[in-house]
Amino acid sequence: MGERRPGSLDDVNRSGFPFQIAIEHFIKARKTEPPWRVVASEVPWSGGYADLVIRYGRVIAVIECKRCHDQTWTFLVEDSSEPQVTAGRALYHRQWYGREILDREFLRQVIDVDIDWVEPSFESRYCVVAPRKDNPIRELEGIASELVAACHDLADGPGRHHETEIELTVPVLVTTASLSICRYKIGSIDLKSGTIADGRIEPIDMIRFRKPLSTDLESIEGRTPAALGLGPRAARQERTVFVVTPDGLERFLFGARRVLAQDPYDPQFASMT
Repeated sequence: MGERRPGSLDDVNRSGFPFQIAIEHFIKARKTEPPWRVVASEVPWSGGYADLVIRYGRVIAVIECKRCHDQTWTFLVEDSSEPQVTAGRALYHRQWYGREILDREFLRQVIDVDIDWVEPSFESRYCVVAPRKDNPIRELEGIASELVAACHDLADGPGRHHETEIELTVPVLVTTASLSICRYKIGSIDLKSGTIADGRIEPIDMIRFRKPLSTDLESIEGRTPAALGLGPRAARQERTVFVVTPDGLERFLFGARRVLAQDPYDPQFASMT
């Protein structure tokens, strides 16, 4: 057997752990409002480990720290008069009393709901991950779907203790990749070649990636998932993943100063912070 090579700083820096540690320290050290707290790091769930779980009020953010060497993620955004939004979809868990109310027993329900996160950003359903030589890439849909699954598992897993009667869990992907948008007009896409003639590329530090990423559906108002058509079912499976750079992380955290969630059993939006 040949002599084993000792570890090196390059090996360490090629991993994502230093980036994850730095993000955790940044959140713990920040002195600005609102006062997020780190609940835990390396949190196990049924499919692996969540890098960080943080909390402010009744809002829980599950964070994936993704260090990407020399990658650019470009999101397609249709040109419109109001390109930035505050809306989104997230996981809402609620305590409610069932038939056993006289015995003081209660049930939990976990539902995907509409939310309003006051800090605006662009929103996109499509992300192009630019390939690099000798640097294998993974589509954002796969990373985001796994993060959404982690949120559901941590929110509704066996033995899960909830600090409050209602809580909101949002997935957040913090990355070192360069983020940009491609602003386009429908009329500028050539039908034969499938290419955009005059799109505008702009750098960003935060975006809402919204897509049918969840496979879990709850029964609401007596309609089971099996009773839904393909269109309504896909709409119900939509979730929003906040994708931010380190420079955009403070924008996301500051956005929690006002967060509203639409309870499906209540016409009013509930304040989560």
